[in-house]
Amino acid sequence: MVTTLNDCWKKLHDNQPELLYNDFLVVKVSSGNKADFSSVLEGNFVLIVEDDMRDQRLPATASDSKVMLYLTQGSSQMIEKSVCNSTYFYNYFIYSFKTVTQLNGFNATCPIKGTIYLPLKNPDNGSLICDYGTTLLQNNTQLEFNPKLLEALSTASIICPNDGSTCGTPTGTPGSSSSSISSNGLDAYFIAVAPRLKTSLETQYVNKEIDIETLTSSSYDLLKPSILVMPRTIYLPTNAKGTLKQYFSVMNLNGANEDINLGSVSCPAGLNASGALTGSIPDVYTCTYSPGNSKYDNSHFYVVVDGLLEQGAKVSLSLSDAAVVSFDPDFTAGESREIYAHISGGSEKEVKFGLKITDPIPSGWTLTPVAPSGEITEIAPQVNVYYFTIKPSSGNRIIKLFDVVTNASATGAVVFELVTPFEGVEFVSKTVSLSLNGTATVVRKSLSEIPEEEKTDSIKKWIDYPACPDITTEWVKAIQNCSDVTVNYQWHCPITETNSIIELKESIPKFGCRMYQPDNNKIENPVEQDYTLYADYKRVPYTLNLKTAGTSSTVSVNIKTSLEGVLEQHISISAGETKSIEVFHGVTYEITVTPPTDYYARWICEGASCSRSDLPNPATITPSADNNILTAIFPNTNPCFTENFKGLQEDCPATNGRCIDECKTGNNCSVNGGYYPGEAAWTMVYANKNGDFEKLDIVDNEGEVSYAGYSKYPAFILKPVAAGYNGTYTTQIRTYRKNNISSNHSMNTGLVFRSNADGTSYFSLSILAVKQGVKGTDLIRVCYGTDAHIGSEDHCMRDGDAVGVWSGSSIDDIQTYTVTAILEGDKLRVFVVDEDGSIYIPETEFDLTNPKFGATGVSETENEYIGFKLYGEHARYYSLSWKSSTYNCWDPELHCSFKANYAGGRVPANTNVTPWAFVSNYCDIGTECCTYTFIGPTEFDAQSEPYPESTVKAKASCNNAVGSKKFDEVPCGIFYVGERMSCTEDISINSSLYCGDYTNCEFPLTETSNFREASLEFDLTLNSGTDVIRVYLVDDKGIKSQAYLAQPGANKLSVVDYIDVDMFNPEQISKVLFQSENGLSFDVNSLRSICSNSLQLS
Repeated sequence: MVTTLNDCWKKLHDNQPELLYNDFLVVKVSSGNKADFSSVLEGNFVLIVEDDMRDQRLPATASDSKVMLYLTQGSSQMIEKSVCNSTYFYNYFIYSFKTVTQLNGFNATCPIKGTIYLPLKNPDNGSLICDYGTTLLQNNTQLEFNPKLLEALSTASIICPNDGSTCGTPTGTPGSSSSSISSNGLDAYFIAVAPRLKTSLETQYVNKEIDIETLTSSSYDLLKPSILVMPRTIYLPTNAKGTLKQYFSVMNLNGANEDINLGSVSCPAGLNASGALTGSIPDVYTCTYSPGNSKYDNSHFYVVVDGLLEQGAKVSLSLSDAAVVSFDPDFTAGESREIYAHISGGSEKEVKFGLKITDPIPSGWTLTPVAPSGEITEIAPQVNVYYFTIKPSSGNRIIKLFDVVTNASATGAVVFELVTPFEGVEFVSKTVSLSLNGTATVVRKSLSEIPEEEKTDSIKKWIDYPACPDITTEWVKAIQNCSDVTVNYQWHCPITETNSIIELKESIPKFGCRMYQPDNNKIENPVEQDYTLYADYKRVPYTLNLKTAGTSSTVSVNIKTSLEGVLEQHISISAGETKSIEVFHGVTYEITVTPPTDYYARWICEGASCSRSDLPNPATITPSADNNILTAIFPNTNPCFTENFKGLQEDCPATNGRCIDECKTGNNCSVNGGYYPGEAAWTMVYANKNGDFEKLDIVDNEGEVSYAGYSKYPAFILKPVAAGYNGTYTTQIRTYRKNNISSNHSMNTGLVFRSNADGTSYFSLSILAVKQGVKGTDLIRVCYGTDAHIGSEDHCMRDGDAVGVWSGSSIDDIQTYTVTAILEGDKLRVFVVDEDGSIYIPETEFDLTNPKFGATGVSETENEYIGFKLYGEHARYYSLSWKSSTYNCWDPELHCSFKANYAGGRVPANTNVTPWAFVSNYCDIGTECCTYTFIGPTEFDAQSEPYPESTVKAKASCNNAVGSKKFDEVPCGIFYVGERMSCTEDISINSSLYCGDYTNCEFPLTETSNFREASLEFDLTLNSGTDVIRVYLVDDKGIKSQAYLAQPGANKLSVVDYIDVDMFNPEQISKVLFQSENGLSFDVNSLRSICSNSLQLS
């Protein structure tokens, strides 16, 4: 038998492959007497056994043979090996509809390299197969998974995925679908069907499938740009929300830059390719995305439509089983009524809710809940609340909950109210009322509709307040026991013995908004008629304080808002005066001050609404709290500077102040003790030649680089500006290695920092030169001095070794390098790079409090001047630059930030994005004079770690009335990139919790969850009087959201309103945090997140 099978397969394989089923020989056999097979199967076979295989031995296979054994009736006895040694294989995929009772003897030497598969459903009729017995593995039988066998059977379409597609094509070539894709004779591209496939390009060349021995450097083609719709298969319910484009993205390959918004989608009839998806017909669709860029080919993808979207149950309370009726104006004593729940949506989950009833119940009334049966699986009575559990169902249902009976002498009214919606439950109409005293109708009108003679000054002020951005959700309700007719506008209120007053109450507060209503805005002793109450929902006002510093002049301030139709404000502020203006929550204000002549203008911001402490002019602020302070400051000197010695004169005066002043009296003076205080760029604070001031040489030839390069006598020069205790000092310096240089010259040449105003307490920094070809050590010298001359190294320290020898110059023995010194607290960090930009001396740190320096009395407020010393001709200063971190720099400065444009610094993935860029202190007020260029990508892939701050840089080119200026590249800061995935499910976080630790109360989630576009709902009970409860969402990095101010009772906050916190991620929420301002206890009940666009297949 084995020989016959082998010969048959080989003959057909070599001569008539079209008679094989995709290279497999299909043979029907029946089970005969038990026999040994000494020969092995060589080839590919499908062996169909039509009867019970009973007790049989399997023939071994060649190492590359592949066999599918199809057992229609299983094997009631034993299947054994024929031969067992390391040269024989058993490559079998055993597919059986009945029990395979025993496998015997397939030990580690000759295991079955394959699979035994017993399907749960009969593929012919779909019926379940539930009578499988146990398969015994005897005598150390082993099975090893054989991926090559599985792949061969799958490629041959003998086994295939269970996706409902047609499987199998009996030809001599692999099966193909009705719509083939030509690949010009090369292998077609196969993309796995997987919704979360991550694809990356591994090569930029197309495989030509040629003999590798013939490959040359030109044997390739560049891949052309292309696109791919991801995911390849989309699964949708028949009532899916949104449009098809919202369920896929376009992957750009090989440099493509397709914008999904420009492309179009086409699908067969039954699936709407462009409009709303609701009403799609169940089927498997092949759809086509046609790119907006004609350079790219179309991309096909698949949509499987089946089942229904799991809808949350919507519950309305009603007096009728025919329609939702909230009250009955004709109800009289002696009559009876029934209370119904109208439920729509929901399927797999139970519907649970509470029903609160009037307490106490008036005399003459009998309220009886129905008994659990049918739709109602449980009723749990509590104090004046009954909790109903309704069994799952996907249809619309009307369920009776209560019977209401009155006798002829009954009076008063009762109210039923839905409370505590459990997970997946949404209330639509929450209240019904029955009143024997009648019903009052209350209508809310705007404050502007109050008769003019009744408007107080406060009301007139409130009318002008800007409205809150969202007034469609419920923000006001009539109390007590009133039911909505139109949310926020009209209510029906039963007249009861306990509600002799009807008034308006703010329902769910939103941070930054509040309800405004007149005093005595209430109805006392209502009767059955129509009433009007007045209220509006407005932004909260705050006080913003404006003042000035650094000037005795009165300055003008201009205030613009982001609100349409609001006129600009103009105010004047005198020296020492504080002007308070009224601003509103969430409104953006641009505040511009006109500085005195020849002064800079800047703002210092103090308060909770400040995005940072220093702000440019104009300043932008969006208030979120009260009593912020903006102080306009006007420094006429810049604490930061760059000196390139161009146009700097050795002596004063100079028309533009570009000169070095000297002491007006004495041999030593402060930086402002010269002849031209407030004008000169530098001051020489020590006489250096017998009481005279011998200046250094500055070389400033036309067309050449300028420098300070020679001082016959020791020159000590300071910048007459309080530059700050901390900052970064940078110099480009050239040092000549001269054999006859004295230590005097060397120790009195270098940068001066942390000097007091007269140079009697300062530090100096020198870089020591070495001979050509020498690897220097201890090349950085830091000294502390108390007069003009440092005579020894008693108060000096050396450190800093060169990384290699100094190559020097072929002409003379010189060294040019850039020194950067960073001052931060007690530490000084120095590094040196050579003329090629390579590190010459790595970063070296000095502790300025080391006793070796003997630096006593150094003060952050006094020692904040910088300068330089020069003695001899062994050094040249080409530039000096100081950037203070103690004070703000008033020079024009380019800023760039992703965080300014995207809430929390979170950038959407695979979307064209642009950071914010701005040049401060350059353009005239109210004008734009700069063009910005961004260097780096504009789209980013999502990743968990932040992108580095230098990923994108910005540069600017500006022109104003004075001239033009180009600004070098600056980084745009770190940022996170994500897919901006919306929430997909409702989450029940906690049913109830007592918060009694009086500070923080945390509700951890069982796993990090996505709250983007969700709302957070909970009930709050204060146990000990008035308190302020702040609620935060906390992400997996421990970053808190903005605070929501909770109120007693039901609360609902929209998450999107509270996410603008640096690096906060609403898609990775780990817990909810409650904080008590007054340290009192409270209870939180029914804490849950509700996602309006949850997607679940039934």
